[in-house]
Amino acid sequence: MEENKLLEIEDLIAYRKVLEEEQVVCIRFNSSLKQGNLPGLRGLFLREFQEEHYRIVLDMKLVELLTSAHLGLIWSQKRESVKHGGDIYFAAPGKLVMEAFEAISLTSMMKIFDSVEDALAAFAQESEDSPS
Repeated sequence: MEENKLLEIEDLIAYRKVLEEEQVVCIRFNSSLKQGNLPGLRGLFLREFQEEHYRIVLDMKLVELLTSAHLGLIWSQKRESVKHGGDIYFAAPGKLVMEAFEAISLTSMMKIFDSVEDALAAFAQESEDSPS
């Protein structure tokens, strides 16, 4: 397992951990997702997909704000991830983030977990349930 690695892409600051055994990448955002760091978020997904990482957990614990542009980008990247047999799961979103998800009915379309551990367990279960 790779240690947490600090990423600074454009104005986006996040920590990244690759869990090789689980074939999952965990991204922990270090701040809110504001308009100025949208290019950084786009670059983050581009990097992961270039490395063929399509199973991603977004740790939202420290995110207090995100824009509709960020939600749209994440949704489009989720679709791309699913095309390649992966998915994007949300972990530990706070109250304001959950309210944003609920306002545009994302809670029924996204996989949202109370913790990173729960999201990883769901990926593990999905792997066990998939025919090899």
